[in-house]
Amino acid sequence: MASTDDSVSREGLALTKRMFNYFYEPAKNQFAAKYPSSDTTTPDNGYFVWPVAVAVEAIVEAERIAPGQYTQMLDDGLAAIEVYRSKEFSAYCSWHDYPGNDDIYYVEEDDNAQIAIAQIGAYEVTRNQTYLDRAMTVVKFLLTGWDDTGSPGGIRWHRGTSPTAERNACSTAEAATACLRLSQIKEGVPADLSASCIDLGEKATIWLLKTLQDKDGLVRDGLSWRDGSWHINPTKWTYNTGSTLSALSLLYRLKPSSDIRRNAIGLATPAIDASKALFDRTVANPETRYWWDSTFFSQLLVEGLVLFLEVFDQEALGDQRLNQKLAADVRNEVIRQTLYVKEFLRDEVDGLYFRSLRLYTIGQDQLESYRKLTGDRGRQLEADAGERENGQGEATQRRLVKTLLGSGGVARGMLLAGSLLSS
Repeated sequence: MASTDDSVSREGLALTKRMFNYFYEPAKNQFAAKYPSSDTTTPDNGYFVWPVAVAVEAIVEAERIAPGQYTQMLDDGLAAIEVYRSKEFSAYCSWHDYPGNDDIYYVEEDDNAQIAIAQIGAYEVTRNQTYLDRAMTVVKFLLTGWDDTGSPGGIRWHRGTSPTAERNACSTAEAATACLRLSQIKEGVPADLSASCIDLGEKATIWLLKTLQDKDGLVRDGLSWRDGSWHINPTKWTYNTGSTLSALSLLYRLKPSSDIRRNAIGLATPAIDASKALFDRTVANPETRYWWDSTFFSQLLVEGLVLFLEVFDQEALGDQRLNQKLAADVRNEVIRQTLYVKEFLRDEVDGLYFRSLRLYTIGQDQLESYRKLTGDRGRQLEADAGERENGQGEATQRRLVKTLLGSGGVARGMLLAGSLLSS
């Protein structure tokens, strides 16, 4: 399935512009939706910080591919993020900062780790020292989230959480990824901060594999405290395996070892296996199964798999180079998943994208596409409220809307995957 087609990169670049023009309001220095919908708040449908971070990460990748063409857009997006910065805690709040606002998450819906990753990427593509300085400030905050007790360990979800609050795979893996990305910048990052980042990255990946990796190789969602003990949340989202794979790949660049290589292969292999839990196994035919959750999650799996190939599929590694069948399988699966999104999730009316990877949860047109693709004529619409305008009553009775998370996730995933299509 090798290809020299660059249509995915071109669509990712075009989508980034469409997304920015549709959601960004320059007069208010904010991203907002046309209708009240998922991840927006009153009075003017402004977005919470997590979708904004994902959108800015997409703009970073666009600027990386097309230098100079997205610089102003990137500057505007990063300026919009600054209104969420807590002056008290030197991190970013769920919503705009105000006195007493301590609604600050290490990762998850209000994602300081993804903000740090966006700022690091912005520095890489612009060399603007301000972005690196901001990233270092956020990373120092992320470092405070690590639970050194080992009971249960991991990165806490929220700044003010109790000792028995959830410990999530996403908070731990994405914080590790941010730290390890920062540590690879050789100039301008103090040696002691870089060392702390590498230490956190190593501890976090060990914890993730030991605590949350299941027997099938995939990473489960996290730990919850119930009835006096910790219990594993078994859901397997694409982004938890993807972010853990990113962290392992970055760690290998810094501290190569056979154990890290083996563990990375152990994550990548089930991530592309249609018989495993990252795929929609309600679809009978494995050949027409795709990842099961959402574009804003799966883009982090795309990132992990692309980085996995960049790190481990190098001739310079000699006999430690990735098995070429596995490398081809990973490359082809990322391409297959991306082309599926491009074909089936795009709304031709405005060129924006829906967010669910399960077509039968979007609308009637997408349900018909699903039926034709899979041959499953009996499937009925299972409307996802995240694709609809907020409101009362059944989701099917409310209008379909586009979200910043949906199009931002698609744009970033396409831009990351595009390198595989053009190689």
